[in-house]
Amino acid sequence: LMRTVDIICSEFGIYYSGVFLLSEDKQWVKLHAGYGDAGKEMLRAGFRLPVDRSSMVGVAILDKKGQLTANVEVHAAHFKNPYLKDTRSEIALPLIAKSQVLGALTVQSDQLNAFAEEDVTALQTMADQVAIAINNARLLQELEEANNELVRTKTFEAIATATGEAIHWVGNKAAPIPGSVARL
Repeated sequence: LMRTVDIICSEFGIYYSGVFLLSEDKQWVKLHAGYGDAGKEMLRAGFRLPVDRSSMVGVAILDKKGQLTANVEVHAAHFKNPYLKDTRSEIALPLIAKSQVLGALTVQSDQLNAFAEEDVTALQTMADQVAIAINNARLLQELEEANNELVRTKTFEAIATATGEAIHWVGNKAAPIPGSVARL
């Protein structure tokens, strides 16, 4: 994710880019990658936004549709981020994989009217690819967890089987002993 925001900022000449991911309860989005010093500060602070209509990121997630403003000063849903005081225009794009919203990508410029329609299209394509990568990483993690649980279960089964067989073997070998003791 950090590499993604770095590429966006360097290739598009952008002031700031960040990736937010939804919390499990879907009430918040937490910043997981942010560009530059401001991004590092926000990550250290555990920066998050509510999923509501008080920010463009929240609106993009709720509506499952990209948000663009050429001038943040006149946009009702722009969140005035104290870490990003120079923002003049912004794009917020939902990260969607298999019809499920995973979070949002925010791209901000320190210039008014910084984004053209082709920028939105290119960035949405990138956001779609990021969402697929995030979803694939989550699926891989779930697969690894399921595999670990399966290995753990099979190990316990093998131990239980071996223990049962050992007890049975010992019982069979020890069965003649009481008879021998009685005859002695």
